Amino acid sequence: MDTDRTGIHPLFALQRYACTDDPSALPNHILKEFTDTTLTLYDCFPKSKVHLLVLPRPHAGVKKEDLWSLRTLLKGDKVRAKQVLEDMGKTAAKVKDGIEKDMVETWGVKWPVWVGFHAIPSMQSVSWLIFKRVKHKKHYNSFHPEHGFFLRYDDVMDWFDATPSYYERMSNFSSSTYEDILKEDLSCFKCHKELRNMPQLKAHLEEEWQKECKSEKERIERRRKFEQQALERKRRREQAAAATQPAKGEEAAGTENAASNAPATEDARDEGEPPRKKRDTTAELEEDS
Repeated sequence: MDTDRTGIHPLFALQRYACTDDPSALPNHILKEFTDTTLTLYDCFPKSKVHLLVLPRPHAGVKKEDLWSLRTLLKGDKVRAKQVLEDMGKTAAKVKDGIEKDMVETWGVKWPVWVGFHAIPSMQSVSWLIFKRVKHKKHYNSFHPEHGFFLRYDDVMDWFDATPSYYERMSNFSSSTYEDILKEDLSCFKCHKELRNMPQLKAHLEEEWQKECKSEKERIERRRKFEQQALERKRRREQAAAATQPAKGEEAAGTENAASNAPATEDARDEGEPPRKKRDTTAELEEDS
């Protein structure tokens, strides 16, 4: 049975951490971050490159007895349970975003980051699943996304919108049912290839990781070239448009030349010439008559 660095069973240690009044006092190798309602910790026994735990904290209307496990939470007040899980989901989404950014900066690619619960008996886990540290089949199967022991967060939240009977059935976790899942044969969660033992599985997952890295880097390079070509086409269009339009100075000069070459009008006068007297056409018509 695993214990943490203090010799305490992990479940008791996690509850103790979640109930602490001042999470900022926790050691740096344990504490990731915290809010009024959640606590994010580094797993003391990580099963992947990045393995974090998001725990609910006791707060107004939520007692520590309600938070012992997912089953305990769901068997209590349904409205309260949904609110607790929504708070955890917000924290998990933030943590997941940070993990993905770190992956891109470090390796240039993103590998699946899964958010969910172990059916028995722990609370929420946020894991980036590259299983280089997994030693036993049961640990790998406990995170396999299709076996059913690892319950995805979104799937659990869908239970609240289902019929009451379905919600009741899904939240009534049976130890015998879920423990059998841990004994299933090993298979790759990416391509579903079956492997005989853990060394073969980890070697295969490393190959999948390398292929994923190569594919993602090629995709990023294609996108970079496409964006570069798009910018080049835009630059050429702007240059072509500028070439067809005369410069502002040339437009002004053309306007002045056109005005100077226009024929003189009746009102045009030499400088100093007195104004001409307007003919009285009405008087001339009378004389003629």
